[in-house]
This record gives sequence, C-alpha cells and structure tokens, in this order.
Amino acid sequence: MPVSMAATDDRELEELRRKKMQEYLNMLSRGNTMPKEEEPLIKHISDKELQAAMEAGENFLLDLWAEWCGPCKMLEPIFKELSEEYKGKVKFYKLNVDEYPQVSMRFGVMGIPTVLFFRGGKAIDRIVGLMPKSTFLGKIHQHYL
Repeated sequence: MPVSMAATDDRELEELRRKKMQEYLNMLSRGNTMPKEEEPLIKHISDKELQAAMEAGENFLLDLWAEWCGPCKMLEPIFKELSEEYKGKVKFYKLNVDEYPQVSMRFGVMGIPTVLFFRGGKAIDRIVGLMPKSTFLGKIHQHYL
C-alpha cells in the first residue's frame, strides 16, 4: 500500500475513533450507561443450570440435542421462532446430550431431538423427534397460556 493511502486510512480510522469516543462521552454526560446486552432468547445450559431452573420453579422448554443430529439442526429455526413469539412468557433452553448424558438418562430420553416442557420446575410433557411448529404451538398453549 502506498504511503499516502496508509496515511489516509490512518486519519479516517482516527476520525472514526474520535467520533465514537465523543458519542460515548455525550451519552455518559446525559446520565446514560453503556447499553446492556440482552439475554439470548435461547440459552444453552449445563446440567447444573438445568437443576437450578427446576429448583427455581421456572416454566421452560428444554431442547435436548446433539451437534451430529440432522433433525436437531432442522428444529433450530422452529425453536428460534417460538422463543421470539413467546419471549417473556416462557423460557427456552438447549442442552447438548453428548456433554450431559446423565440428563438424557434422568428423563428417559431415547431419541433426539426431544423437547421437554417444564412447568413449576417439573417436566410435564415432551415432544420426540422433528415436528411441525403447530405441534409445539399446541403444547405451549396447553401448558403455559
């Protein structure tokens, strides 16, 4: 890169940094703080986090999945849509059965994907295999709404 282009790029980068710093300082002077990151709509959890959610009596759907599972990957967009539609009404968790096989044993899961429905921290229903979104909607309405 010619010297003149490098100098121009450096000036542009410095100007961008200066503008961003000024925006940040203006925001702080108005009493604002840095924007908080929103919690993801679907949270990947561990066995310990699952136990904590159950003990807290949460209402949630738990997608038991594995990286190698084709139907599990096909369920992802459905689960994402549901988590957006029911944000604030029910939580959506995912747990990798290869990382936490004891969870599969605990709930008698024989195939994946399996979505467990929890109300008040207790498993109350399940859907095994890839099903259409309407199947999940029916269960959500039955158990949570």
